[in-house]
Amino acid sequence: MVIVRKVALVASFCLLSTAALADEIAQSVSQSDDFKKHEKAFVTAARRLVSVGTCKVSDFEEVGGFLKSMNHKNKPIYFTYCGGMTIPNRLYLNVSTGEVFK
Repeated sequence: MVIVRKVALVASFCLLSTAALADEIAQSVSQSDDFKKHEKAFVTAARRLVSVGTCKVSDFEEVGGFLKSMNHKNKPIYFTYCGGMTIPNRLYLNVSTGEVFK
């Protein structure tokens, strides 16, 4: 019985931690260009990038989320930096497809 309670407590903590991280990620991209229009795409991409270790929440906070790409003016492409604000660390997001690319 004690083991079951410990497992339940750990599971609850993990769920709360996951929810807190999800909220933190959403907040970190909330200053993105056109956020209200593309909120779901930005949050989904950021969660995926954090979960696979490509980005940290602090990367999005430093950059301010996703910025509209002037290199792709006529396409729904936004960019951010993960791992430092240099061109090799720039990641693009197509908000229509969810594709992330360099």
